[in-house]
Amino acid sequence: MDSAAVNGVSLPTFNVGFYWLVLAPGEKRNEKINLSDVFFNYNDIGDYTDIELVFQVREVDEDGFSNANVLERKTVHIYPYGEDKAAEFVREAQPSDKVILDNEYATVIFGECNEKFKEKMGSEYYHFEMFVINKTDKPLFIVGGYKSFSVNGQEASSSWSAEVDGGKCSFSTMHFSKEDLEKTGIKDYEDFEEIKFILKIYDFNIDDYGFLDSTCGDDNLLGEYEITLNP
Repeated sequence: MDSAAVNGVSLPTFNVGFYWLVLAPGEKRNEKINLSDVFFNYNDIGDYTDIELVFQVREVDEDGFSNANVLERKTVHIYPYGEDKAAEFVREAQPSDKVILDNEYATVIFGECNEKFKEKMGSEYYHFEMFVINKTDKPLFIVGGYKSFSVNGQEASSSWSAEVDGGKCSFSTMHFSKEDLEKTGIKDYEDFEEIKFILKIYDFNIDDYGFLDSTCGDDNLLGEYEITLNP
């Protein structure tokens, strides 16, 4: 499986409980596909009216690995309530929203996570929601640069990235350790006066076997931006 989406919300492949399956000639097998994404489970995207699954079919090479050329790549839509009931998710603006990037590639919106998500993820971190809209027709990889984060002028450890299929949107989070930030005087969300980091946008190369190659290098860097935001 290459990718999946629900109501137009992109679902990273690692959150899909089906990656690859090898079948002998003439063999049949029943398998389950499990869709799991804690981010949109805690952001109401409504009923699953349009489930999009992208499959690849390929031969197995002589060593038993499925890295032979792709025979077919096919997108399948499942409409549990009928195709006429299919609806695309549209996120409603929130009071805490900050549009931190809006260009020809993507729109990136920063905001505070809802209480249900905070409760689920525990109290060891400060969690901020990152909502990305991919304006292109190709998959994008968007990432906060490693060791580029600072909070209120002090270096801070954090990580954030998002994979978003072409024409779709996705939820993800940026988080900071409460224990680490306590040393700099931050004891609650209201203490975040300034967050700075480097944001990079990459496209995906297609390798010789038809797989998405997520290797990030200068060749597929589309843009690099210094982000300063005041939550």
